[in-house]
Amino acid sequence: MVKSRRSNRSDKNNELLRNDIKNNGYYTETIKTQKKSFVSRIILPLFICILCITLSVCATALTVFYVRKINQPDTDLLFINNPIQSPEPVNTENPVPTETQEVDTDTRPDEIRENLVITTYRDISRVEVTPLEVDSTISDAVQKIMPSIAYLKCMYADEKGVHMTEASALIISNDGYMITANSVIEPLCYDKSNEFKENCSISVFVDFDFNILYSAKVIGRDKTNNVALLKIDCDRHLQFIEYGDSDKLYLGETVIAVASGNNAFKGQVSAGIVTGLSYTFHDRILSDSETPKDILYMINTSAVMTSTNNGGALVNKKGQVVALTVFMKDEQQNGFYKAIPIYKVKEASENLEVKPYNEEVTPNMGIGLSAETWNFATTSEEDQKTIYVKVISVSYVGYGTPAFYSGLRAGDLIESINGEYISSAENFLELKNTYLPGDNLDLAVYRRNEAGDLKKLIISVIQDTVK
Repeated sequence: MVKSRRSNRSDKNNELLRNDIKNNGYYTETIKTQKKSFVSRIILPLFICILCITLSVCATALTVFYVRKINQPDTDLLFINNPIQSPEPVNTENPVPTETQEVDTDTRPDEIRENLVITTYRDISRVEVTPLEVDSTISDAVQKIMPSIAYLKCMYADEKGVHMTEASALIISNDGYMITANSVIEPLCYDKSNEFKENCSISVFVDFDFNILYSAKVIGRDKTNNVALLKIDCDRHLQFIEYGDSDKLYLGETVIAVASGNNAFKGQVSAGIVTGLSYTFHDRILSDSETPKDILYMINTSAVMTSTNNGGALVNKKGQVVALTVFMKDEQQNGFYKAIPIYKVKEASENLEVKPYNEEVTPNMGIGLSAETWNFATTSEEDQKTIYVKVISVSYVGYGTPAFYSGLRAGDLIESINGEYISSAENFLELKNTYLPGDNLDLAVYRRNEAGDLKKLIISVIQDTVK
């Protein structure tokens, strides 16, 4: 019956639909939608929001709890409800062993557990922290050396006119003696002399007092080592430098180039490191007990310099002078600057008090010789006859010297120089010094091969100068 009514209603609707389409070309239809309830519109979204907030709070609480737990000391508490006092300070000199602390052990057995706290201590070790080097180290060194550096104003004239250059000098005594580079004053002096040319002079300012001018005179010049000794008559007490040990310098060590002048009222400073140490070896006779050692003759540094640094100081972090800085405009610096080891400067200045001028050029191969001569018999390669040979032995070859690059070795036996036979080690040094630096010397040398036999070689060495 119900189904019949539904079908009748459907037929009636279809008939009305056909009539609308036939009469109007379209039809209308009414669709009823069910209105959402209060629960679905408000209560359900609110519940979901509260649930999300609750889960977020729980996750945050668990995270905080876990972080605090892993950062707590290793302490095992049987009952966390019982408060305990912090342990007494311990001696950090010795590690603290793990131990058990009992509280109120006279109580009954069933009360012991309630009053018992077991604390596990970690071993304690002393950690010493060394502070990093700070700028105050460099500043202290500069403040120490600055009063010992004089400012030089050099006036000289040539065919192009009158010129003025600035430089520095190191005060080495409280009565006015100071050292600088010979290249500073060489244009002012006559050739091979310490006397100033006409219209040439050196004005000196000390202790940054530019109101008082002192005139310097040249005591001595060492052209070979690029050192000059000056003297001023000063009525004030001068602070002189403290010598350092240039032989103890090492690559990468911090050094400071300090100079006076250069339009800077308190001088100029630049810090850098030791980038190179150049060594040589001077030809000489070695004793049997002597251990040969190469000689430091030049220091390279990354501390930036200008012309005012010519004759200035290269100091270590203690403010001790380890080298005399030199600056030559004509030389290509390539980012590295040169300084003469202070031991060499000191030795040259002391010699200038005795010998006021030095430009000796001594040729050098860079070998150490044994004092003994050796005689042995060998077979001539030309006619296979037995011949007797006198030789001297090479005990040492300096690194980077002409002998080193020629291939000469320690243990080689030298018979002659350019065909002239040698009678002794002294005779060898005298003979080689008759040749100039740059001359080629052919050495007749005997050397043992792998089989132990002596073979004769000719080794060519181009002499250099003593540095």
